[in-house]
Amino acid sequence: MSKQGEIEYLENLGSEGKVHAFNKPFSDADCSRYLIDLGFIMTLLPSSPCRLLDLGVGTGWTSVFLAKRGYRVTGVDISPQMIALAEKNRERYEAENLNFLVSDFEGLTFDREFDCAVFYDSLHHAIDGPKALNSVYKALKPGGVCITLEPGAGHSRTQDSRRAIEEFDITEKDMHPEKVIALAEKTGFKTARIFHFSFLPTEIRNKTGPYRVVKDKIRQVFRIARTPGDYTRALSERNLVLMKK
Repeated sequence: MSKQGEIEYLENLGSEGKVHAFNKPFSDADCSRYLIDLGFIMTLLPSSPCRLLDLGVGTGWTSVFLAKRGYRVTGVDISPQMIALAEKNRERYEAENLNFLVSDFEGLTFDREFDCAVFYDSLHHAIDGPKALNSVYKALKPGGVCITLEPGAGHSRTQDSRRAIEEFDITEKDMHPEKVIALAEKTGFKTARIFHFSFLPTEIRNKTGPYRVVKDKIRQVFRIARTPGDYTRALSERNLVLMKK
């Protein structure tokens, strides 16, 4: 794994891969999950039009959506080719209050300039996770928040991750909430909260009919992990961590 692999990732995807990347999230089979994820992130961000730092943006669709919501967004990615497509997306969607920067998010030079920061499926690509989070911590104003939404335990061992590592020489790590919170504590964040959720809709039914909702069933579907089994399952799924400086 190397940073060069991240820099050259888009080029190595080929022409079809570039088109797919440019048109995300709508070109992707996981479009519904992406949209739900970003909507959930928005519910926890400070109110716009505060300044927002978007980390590892790829072709910039998350930055575009956040800018259209009213945030003043700076999107960062290590790949010049990704940022070139992100600029085209900014123009295509007429997203104001948005600029992009080619940079390794492990070495940002911002100093207390942003109200909030977002790692959406990107922190697990960092070679040096502590350095990346510390870089963002310095970029945040006092009281600023950082949100991570990352794959959970076991991500690095999935078939897709192993293929990406072998074929594209990119970094794929597990980034479950315990790991994120440990990094947050070392970095200096005052608080960290975990939000566990599933993007798949679950129909709630009762034996006496589909329209009678039972409180116990609701608790079962939307429970917070309470048993060791639940906790292990939760760690293996996608989790959001909200940290406050």
